[in-house]
Amino acid sequence: MKNIDRIKLSNLIYDTILHRQCVLRSGKYLATELYNNGEMELANQLIENCLVHDISKLEDIREFAALASIIDQKKDMQDIKHVLTDTQKSMIELHWENNAHHPEHYNSPNEMPHIFLLEMACDLHARSKQWKTNPVEYLSCQQDIRYHFDNSHYTYLNDHLRMLEEAAIDDGYIDIFNTNIGLLFISQDPVVKHLENFFDTSYLSRIETERLLLDKSPKSDFSSIIYTMKQKDTEKTIGEITILCNGKIYYIIPSIYSNQNYIKEVLLKFKDIIKRRELSLEIGKTNLSDQQMANELGFIPTEDSLEGIRTYKFIKES
Repeated sequence: MKNIDRIKLSNLIYDTILHRQCVLRSGKYLATELYNNGEMELANQLIENCLVHDISKLEDIREFAALASIIDQKKDMQDIKHVLTDTQKSMIELHWENNAHHPEHYNSPNEMPHIFLLEMACDLHARSKQWKTNPVEYLSCQQDIRYHFDNSHYTYLNDHLRMLEEAAIDDGYIDIFNTNIGLLFISQDPVVKHLENFFDTSYLSRIETERLLLDKSPKSDFSSIIYTMKQKDTEKTIGEITILCNGKIYYIIPSIYSNQNYIKEVLLKFKDIIKRRELSLEIGKTNLSDQQMANELGFIPTEDSLEGIRTYKFIKES
């Protein structure tokens, strides 16, 4: 499934930066209309949302890699009647999961709150400026193909999209598109280098520790290797551990096995066989036992990247 290179990575970052600038511009237009209509709280919240719109593309390495793999299919998205292929859906799924301004984020599109419908209007409008398409026509086509909102949600979204289109009708966003954004990945960039070649590196199909067998899962892809953990004597599955191309390690193990030092045993093995110089773990702040384990393994606490999460890093000696 590996289908990425430096050009695609650069193109995705360039597209994301431009798109985020366009969304913020659209958000300012729509927030002004909301404010003038007395909806001050919605206006303020919309600007806050637009400031961080699609930031997950640049923060989640798995989402970044998946979207980069299809960035060369961007012309498909310019066709207002385009039906997403199964491959495109699978590559966009994590982005949908990470972003509440997409109907696919919900079990039903009609669970979507108004604030995210407003952000979606800004998203559609911004893309129309980038693609030179009509956002209202796009919404009308994709309502039947993809979105399937009920009448209440569709009308709310459509009305605000039309409001936004009218407010920004004379603005071509030319200053945004004429901005010279120079982006170049240097060949020594470790994240890009590992992402580009990650699936080809020597991650074994099976790894053995003293008590465990780790079998590489078919869910592994070009940005993450996933191992199913099994007890060596019974081959009973007891959890899952993932290594991302940027060195982050995630694990899932039932509490019934958490006091048997299985994760510690696996991490000791990973420290030896993973070629990256830097590894990291994200551990809940209330999970004192795993924090102690990380310290014992030489992982040092760093910044608290997420609420309730503490990041631990291990750097191999040169």
